Amino acid sequence: MRTMLLASVLIFGVSTVIRAEPRLFRNSDKTKSFSAELTAYDAKAKRVSVRLDNGRIQSFLIDVLSEEDQAYVLENANRLAVGNDLKVILKSYQGSPKKVEKDRISDRVYPSGYTITLSNRARTALENLTVKYTLYYAVQGYVKPDRKTEEKSATLVYKTIPPGGTVSQTTDPVDIVSGKLEPLFKDESVRGPDGKTYVERKLVEPGGRRKDQLVGCRVEILVDGELVKTEGDGNLAHAELESPVVDPGRFPVTPVPGEKEKKD
Repeated sequence: MRTMLLASVLIFGVSTVIRAEPRLFRNSDKTKSFSAELTAYDAKAKRVSVRLDNGRIQSFLIDVLSEEDQAYVLENANRLAVGNDLKVILKSYQGSPKKVEKDRISDRVYPSGYTITLSNRARTALENLTVKYTLYYAVQGYVKPDRKTEEKSATLVYKTIPPGGTVSQTTDPVDIVSGKLEPLFKDESVRGPDGKTYVERKLVEPGGRRKDQLVGCRVEILVDGELVKTEGDGNLAHAELESPVVDPGRFPVTPVPGEKEKKD
């Protein structure tokens, strides 16, 4: 939990793509080798694409590689497809408000969150994707204008996204409150200069207005428990993506902050 002043809300999307590190590949009889970064695998055509050290993209049949390298390609094919061909779309939503009256408080509570849409542009289906999300929202006091930033995190599972398909799910909502607190007055008897007694109204507690804000969402896409891609909307999500923490595990990766999808 963090406290900060939000003078304005920046609305923009940011992303981090997890990319494979260079690897020494060998041919089937291990007489030749080359250093390259695995970039894609087309399971239907059985073709591997790599980025050579000089930046050139080269494609060839998977049978050209050694058994160990073939296993490496197949093991990471789904992660590569997610990193390269999965488009993440984040769109905020706001439900119908509920009116809440209590003592001096009159509120409208809006259930709010994000719709997370995953679009598969790969030639094969993407399966068992885990999406960890964090919602950021700013809660304001009725009297003081400062907003305190709150977070809510949860997980969604996308079982199957067919080639060219799109699947959407919504996050659990958070309560965004807009309302007011009526001031509290007290009547006191005071004696005036003329000697008469008057009733004077004095302020005991001030009133004020409250306006919470939904300020962002960050998602992490995991395949087999490993982080492959992150996406964010809003200023706090951008701050989280500035220094991503990644456990490379079996799939060595290099984070590429701000890399945008190049396909439509």
